[in-house]
Amino acid sequence: MPDVSAVTTGFGFTYDEPKTNELGQEAFLQLLTTQLQYQDPLNPQEDKEFIAQLAQFSSLEQLRSVNSNLDTIELYQISLNNSNALNLVGKEVNISDGYVEHSGDQEHTVNFEIPEGAEAITVTVTDEDGRVIREVDITDVEAGESDFTWLGLDDDGSAVEDGTYTIAVTARDADANTANLRVYQRRRVEGLAYENGNIMLIIGDRKLPIDGVNEVYGSSSAGRDGSGLSFKSKFQPAYYQLAYGR
Repeated sequence: MPDVSAVTTGFGFTYDEPKTNELGQEAFLQLLTTQLQYQDPLNPQEDKEFIAQLAQFSSLEQLRSVNSNLDTIELYQISLNNSNALNLVGKEVNISDGYVEHSGDQEHTVNFEIPEGAEAITVTVTDEDGRVIREVDITDVEAGESDFTWLGLDDDGSAVEDGTYTIAVTARDADANTANLRVYQRRRVEGLAYENGNIMLIIGDRKLPIDGVNEVYGSSSAGRDGSGLSFKSKFQPAYYQLAYGR
């Protein structure tokens, strides 16, 4: 009987069976059976080569299975990450952000982690043009969580104009080595966005990366006014990292 390479349908076109470069289990068994038929039991060198080939085939099959499982786990992780990120909407988070929108007599509090070995910190407030508006040196510091409140005043004690400002904190050790510290603020998450495969939190009219969050706040009862039983939990940025859409 001649080989049939295509199936003709009643609609006047042919359908070719899809071709693949992968070695399926049936093909592997056929190859194994054929090689066993022609195997020379009196040639030990070929026996060793045959065993090595079997090991390679087995390893390839296992790797294919592992890759398939990893793809499934990655898709599950992406779905889980997106679901958990949605839970942040409406909550307040402690997020890496040194920008403040100042208006009137507002005060702005930032928090940061002072590293071991730091003997002093410098808090610098700059305006939209990068000009230093306020600079404060603090020498009595201890390692651990700390915060600073800017009262909206410049170095002369005068109220600054309304606008966008940046608060930065630098630590200094005994040898005058400096390090920029990550500055955090407590913000309310209003929504989510996806940009370049990353989850972004919508806070006000800005979008901030979710990996900048280190704490999440919430309440078990009517909570925006601070009433009810509140909680604070450490956030795990690595858990929320994902390749959205691959």
